[in-house]
Amino acid sequence: MLAACGEPELFARGVAQKGPFAPGASVLVELLDPSLRAHGQVYTGQIEDALGRFAMDSPMQQRFANISVSGYAFNEGAGDVFAAPLQLRAVAELASGPTDAGASVNVLTHLQAGRLQKLVASGLSFADAEAQSRAEVLSVFKLKAEEVEQPFSRIDLTAGGNAAALLLAVSATLIYAGEPGLMTGCCVDAAWGSRVQIVTDALSLEIANSGHCDDASLLQKIASAQSALAVAQPGAQIGFVGDPNYNLHQFYAAHGVEIPALDWKPFIDGNGDGTVDKY
Repeated sequence: MLAACGEPELFARGVAQKGPFAPGASVLVELLDPSLRAHGQVYTGQIEDALGRFAMDSPMQQRFANISVSGYAFNEGAGDVFAAPLQLRAVAELASGPTDAGASVNVLTHLQAGRLQKLVASGLSFADAEAQSRAEVLSVFKLKAEEVEQPFSRIDLTAGGNAAALLLAVSATLIYAGEPGLMTGCCVDAAWGSRVQIVTDALSLEIANSGHCDDASLLQKIASAQSALAVAQPGAQIGFVGDPNYNLHQFYAAHGVEIPALDWKPFIDGNGDGTVDKY
């Protein structure tokens, strides 16, 4: 089915992953004009299954959207659902045609969104602004731009590969950056999710303003989290940092899905020498 001018119809569909958002989490799609300003049309829906997928039936009239997902999500550090709801967003192109998987909403898109909008407002094309903001987000975690060649909104944890493993590394880093008691029973802390949200939002704002992070406290939290992740253990026992790859595999297996192994450890600075271990 084609829209006006022979172009494929655009749809709001995709997946929301921290770990996956749980069924019933709310999805808000705000259409954006080519300058990434609000167009005035807003659509609402919800996560439809345990894998975090969403889809809206109505064709959309704009190419870009701010997609925000709010609700409970799987904590890949603890191997359980966060006790507090999370909110992540993505500024992304909508699905084009019936075979396009659509947009992924994840921590990388959340960190990027404000900066992407600011760069487009300054006059850059969407493609150039997306590439620049993607490189800026990666640099905060000491990662090279060439590690991820596709938009963050096209990374799916279930697809495997380099980009998915990197996403898992950053996602796990933010989990433990939001938890000061890394090794002291953090898996049962009901406020854990709220602190993850606070740290993630603060870092997103830093990046939006300047393209990097000047907050020494946030940078120290990232460094401490990655040092803790260097000794991650399979499972989610209290007193240990859980291995996010193991926990994700357990989650997906419980829902009948087999995903590739995600080799995330090379994408952190586990030994604290100021360089990502891969380099």
